[in-house]
Amino acid sequence: MFPVAAALRGTLSSGSSACARMVEAMVVASRPLRAPHFKGRPLDAAGGFPHTSVGAALRAPELSCPCQAMNERIALELVPVEELQLISGVPFPAFLKFRQLLVTGPPGCGKTRLINKVGGWPEEGYIDLTFKNWWRAQSLTFRPREVHLGFPFVGYDEALTVFDNEWLAAPTAPKLDVDRIILPPTKTHWFSVNWRKRFVFEFLIPPPEAILKWRLDRSHREAHPVDEGVSLEQVENQVGVYREAALYFHLSGMLTYVRDEYSGTPKRIANDGQYKSTEVKDSYLGN
Repeated sequence: MFPVAAALRGTLSSGSSACARMVEAMVVASRPLRAPHFKGRPLDAAGGFPHTSVGAALRAPELSCPCQAMNERIALELVPVEELQLISGVPFPAFLKFRQLLVTGPPGCGKTRLINKVGGWPEEGYIDLTFKNWWRAQSLTFRPREVHLGFPFVGYDEALTVFDNEWLAAPTAPKLDVDRIILPPTKTHWFSVNWRKRFVFEFLIPPPEAILKWRLDRSHREAHPVDEGVSLEQVENQVGVYREAALYFHLSGMLTYVRDEYSGTPKRIANDGQYKSTEVKDSYLGN
């Protein structure tokens, strides 16, 4: 049921010490993500729960249906957040504390611009959602910042970003494997850390057509490897992954909201606890 456990065992040599693995985790976690085809490596942080217990406890029971193909739009029901605060002129939910903020989204969505505008950490981070204790990674101590997510996909042993060569070269868009996503444990004791409230994830997901325009414009100004050969279909598939991840985070109790235009009003996810797949449509944008 949890194939990532075998993959993790295979990535760590039998002779590696716990100390060596922890040092490797800190090095990888603190490394800024600059290469366009970065592939995740084990981040075996200290503490936490075994993968099987985490997956069994944290996988939302409502999400037992198969993952949707990425060329299907995930129908997010988005409602504007009513209580807002301004940070450097940008609206954010009032409940957000500045150092809780982690901004993620597909390539070209505006993560770097947003983090720079609010005065966040200048380097990109990386989270492999298949590794236990990713929430303890050293890179996440520096916030607010933008983060790239490494996702588990059906048929792939290792997590991939949506701009890894292996993901881009797939003949059909890989399906997100939510059963292998590990989320922080729920708070069980008054003295334990509430990891699910430690971070607030902003999913910056503008319409695919807008992202494509920005990326094409950027490709004319500067050589950005992730923009090489970009197409609308590619962007739609990348956006589909992040929509599904945002919905899964929300339904699993993570502090999550969506911004569907740069510097636009943040929106909360109003879905009632189950995936809703649909044909291509833009109703999720309120149009």
